Order: sequence, then C-alpha cells, then structure tokens
Amino acid sequence: MRLNTVPEETHAVLVGIGSYPHDPERLSPIPAIRNNIHALKRILTNDEIAGIPAPNITTIIDELSFPNVDVAVREAAESAKETLIVYYAGHALAGNDRKLYLAVSGTTEKRFEKNALPFENLVESLDTSAAKRKILVLDCRFAGKV
Repeated sequence: MRLNTVPEETHAVLVGIGSYPHDPERLSPIPAIRNNIHALKRILTNDEIAGIPAPNITTIIDELSFPNVDVAVREAAESAKETLIVYYAGHALAGNDRKLYLAVSGTTEKRFEKNALPFENLVESLDTSAAKRKILVLDCRFAGKV
C-alpha cells in the first residue's frame, strides 16, 4: 500500500539517539536505533511505499546537542507543504514540571531539563508548519503522557 501524499511536498526528520556517552549508567545504549533509522528512510524513499525524495528526509543519529535537532525539525516544518513527518526514537525523561524531554547523546539524567530537547519545541514546530498533514511518532518512554 502506498502512502497517500505528494512526495515532493513532503519532508521528514528521522531522529535516532541510541548512545548516551555522558550518562551511560542512567541512559542505557539502544544500539538497534541506528539500523531502524536507516530502514525507515529506505521505506520512505521507496517509490512503491512513499516515494519521498531523499533530499527531503533529514536523518539525525546520535546527535550530541538538542539545538541541532530543533533546527532540523523547524527547517523541515517550514519546507513541508503537503506532509511533515517527525520521528524520534531514544530515551525520554519527564520533568518535575510535568513536561516531556527527548534525550540527545549529550543528555544527562541529572541535567536533562537543560541538555535535552523539550517536547514542546516539536509541538511548536508542527503547529507553525503550513503542511496539510503532520505526523509525529515518538518511540520512547513516557510518550503516552503527551
């Protein structure tokens, strides 16, 4: 079955964070994430499934800094006219403020409210996008709390 979208007007950001070198005891590695991101990109670029042009798909694997992820999502949100797809796989943490934070490789559990991506940043990017359809997939702990 083919995804019903206009491929040239669709943009995707696929984020996979599987290593946490700054806090490996509390944020355990997830080695399968790297392969999952590459497989998802192959699926999305496959003409029989979605046919999204490869340049319209940004893959981010084991990024150390959350602002780089934030910028990539904002750029895709601005470019997408038909469909915007954002996929995140990795650890998530719930703050005392009851907000969700998505870990990057530089995240530590002790300071995650300062060094992880606030989920609300993704929501803001999706809300401001002109894309007709917006798809957000969170493959992480606490995803059901949002």
